Amino acid sequence: MSFLLSSILGALTAQTFTEIKGAFPFNAFGLEKNSQISAEDLNHPITDKDRITVTSDGHIQANGQRLRIFGTNLSEFPNSHSEADFAAEALAKQGFNCIRFHHTDSDWARCFIKNVNGTRVIDRKRLDDFDYFFAQLKKNGIYSNINLLTGRTYTTADGLKNEIMKVTDWKNRHNLGFWNEDGKKVQKKWAKELLSHVNPYTGTSYLEDPAVAIVEINNENGLLQSYLDGNLEEYTGYYWQDLENQWNSWLKNKNLDYKILDSKYN
Repeated sequence: MSFLLSSILGALTAQTFTEIKGAFPFNAFGLEKNSQISAEDLNHPITDKDRITVTSDGHIQANGQRLRIFGTNLSEFPNSHSEADFAAEALAKQGFNCIRFHHTDSDWARCFIKNVNGTRVIDRKRLDDFDYFFAQLKKNGIYSNINLLTGRTYTTADGLKNEIMKVTDWKNRHNLGFWNEDGKKVQKKWAKELLSHVNPYTGTSYLEDPAVAIVEINNENGLLQSYLDGNLEEYTGYYWQDLENQWNSWLKNKNLDYKILDSKYN
């Protein structure tokens, strides 16, 4: 049994409490057709008219109607078509209409990336598993939130300079893309490979698929946050100098300097 079904969805069998007077068997996933506890009728297969847009007042809608997203995280996905069929149907009957695919790039999760001779490449078998599961979710009316940069550890194998190895915290290494071209290239390469990929089970790339509700670029991260937390202090040499040069260039273009900033904000 896969990690998804055993750890995320939980027990797969009905829990029966017949020793309690008046109790009856209760299947937590509402797998019976037309079960009274199933929410399957709330969703319908996602088509182009269900593409999510943002209204002028800042709310989201689909097919001209206000949309409320009720979702959950998954850090892995099924290994087989039969598991994917079951999981997508079970999630729909639970009332979910969105899945957040979290840690799809993490070194510890069996998701999209694998190491081959020290170089990270896309695991085509796992990508195919994801493609099929995504298609089944779409069929059951469930949108997807795809995370791009979550948990992988940047190394020189990504084409980065040796100084990246001096940044001890793997999460801090993800800051690089906020200012440095090397970091941006690493992010863009992965994003292009995944989002431009045409799912053979839907015939549509993830970039264009209406069932993609959200694409998260850099999970739980920000340049100002990292500065205030002191995390940028781990950067030295070339990468730190690059950030400093860009900061000074920005000040110059704005006709600002440290003395002016001190007078304005202190």
